[in-house]
This record gives sequence, C-alpha cells and structure tokens, in this order.
Amino acid sequence: MPLHFAAMSGSWECVKICISALQARKDLDCATEVRRKNFMGKDALTISIEKSDYESFNLLISAGAETDYRCMDDVPPLVAALSQDNVKLTANVLDALDINFFRLRRDRYWILALHTDLSISLAYFKLLKAHAVPYMLSEFEEICAIVLEVSLIN
Repeated sequence: MPLHFAAMSGSWECVKICISALQARKDLDCATEVRRKNFMGKDALTISIEKSDYESFNLLISAGAETDYRCMDDVPPLVAALSQDNVKLTANVLDALDINFFRLRRDRYWILALHTDLSISLAYFKLLKAHAVPYMLSEFEEICAIVLEVSLIN
C-alpha cells in the first residue's frame, strides 16, 4: 500500500503524490482508499499521527480520512495522539474529530482514549476541556474505575 509506506516515511510530499494518484483514478474512491488499513490494522492517518507528521495529517484529513472510530476495535486517532505525548498533535486531532463530545460518560470511545494512559497530564486535561470533552478531574477517576471494571470482565 503505497500511501501507508509514504505515511511511514514521514514525507508529506510522498503522501501528497499518493493522494493525487488516488484522486486521478476513476475506478477507485479516494476517500475509501485513504481509510484502508494495512496488515497491522492501521490507516495512513494513524501512521501519520504516530510519526508526528502534521502536514501528512492535514493532507489525509482533506482527502477523506476518518477520525471517529468509536464503533470499531481499532486504535482511534485520538488514542494514537495521546500516546505520542505531543499536545500540539493532539490539538490537531481534536480539531479534526467528527464527534459530538456531549455523549454519555460510558461511551466506549472515551474509555479507549483514556485506557492508554490513565494519568493524563494537566496540559492534555486542559486541551480536552477546551474541546468540550465532558469530563471533570474527578470524572477521570470514575473513568479509571470503569476501565478497571471493563478490564476485569474481559
């Protein structure tokens, strides 16, 4: 998958060329191809996040990459961004998320997002609050308890 290799290389120029080639093909839907996952279950957007490649991230979003994986078992882009310890990149992901943040607290997406690192830093907490993620500091403790409960059940 050339687009995935381009994202892995960290070269936004290569990503741009791959997207242009996909858009030129009449027999393919570019957005579908951009969302396609590789053998490791990652799409090009998640790979660009893991590489902290802002330019590729923006190109892929413009080409139809999805940011909301609440209904899937894959690692959501927000989880990938949170695990990169990069507040600026996390802000970009939050800006691009196609999500209604006013959801139930037990929404699986947020359990996944916070399961990676339950000790979210103050910078991330402020960033999540700025984007209207519906949690107070005490609620993070509640989420931790829910995550532990879910982990014990599984």
